[in-house]
Amino acid sequence: MKKILAIVAAIAVVPTIAMAAAFSTTGGYGNAVINSSGASYSDTEGLKPTYSYQSAALTPVATATDVVTLTGSASKTIRVTKVCVSGVATTAAVYDVFLIKRTVADTGGTSTTPTPAQHDSNDAAAAGTVNLYTANPTLGTGVAVGGAHLVLTDADTPVQHNTPTCWNFGDNADEKIALRGVAQQLAINHGGAAVPTGASMLYTVEWVSEP
Repeated sequence: MKKILAIVAAIAVVPTIAMAAAFSTTGGYGNAVINSSGASYSDTEGLKPTYSYQSAALTPVATATDVVTLTGSASKTIRVTKVCVSGVATTAAVYDVFLIKRTVADTGGTSTTPTPAQHDSNDAAAAGTVNLYTANPTLGTGVAVGGAHLVLTDADTPVQHNTPTCWNFGDNADEKIALRGVAQQLAINHGGAAVPTGASMLYTVEWVSEP
C-alpha cells in the first residue's frame, strides 16, 4: 500500500514540474515562473528600457507653439508613459499647454537635441530624439491628445504649492502614446499664446522603447 501511495505522489508531481518548466520565461518583459506548487511569480522590475528628459528652467520663445518634441525611432517603437509641465511667472498667470500627437513631423525652427537620461545605465542608448525649440518650427500634422490651463504661480510670493500638470499613459486600461517611425512625434505645445512675463518652465517626458 505504501508503495502504491508513493507512486501516485510521484505521478502527481510530474505535471507540476513539467508545467513549471514549460511556463518559465525570461526576456524583455521580465521573468515569470510557476513554482512547484503551481503558484505564479512575476518580476515587474525593469520590464522595458526606460528613458526620460527633464528640461532646465527655461522661458519659451515668444508666442511658442511646439516647445519640446519627442520623435520616434526607425528601429524601435517608442511608448510615452508620462509628460509633466510646471512653471512660475513674475505674477501668477494661466498659460495653456497641449500635447499633440503628430503623424507628420515638424520641420525647420531652431532647436537643440539634449541627451535623455537612462533609468538603467546598462540599457542601450535611448531610441527616439528630443528636440528643445528656441524658435518655432513649421508644424507637422497632428491632433491634440491632452490639454490644460496651466497655473503659473508667483515666483516671488507664491500663495500655493506649485504642482506639475501631468499626463500618465498606460496606468489603467488606456494605451501608452505610441510613436512608430521618425515621422511621428509627441509635442508639448503652447498654442501660440503670449508667454507670461517672467515665465520659467519645466518640462518632463518619460518613455519606454520596444523592439
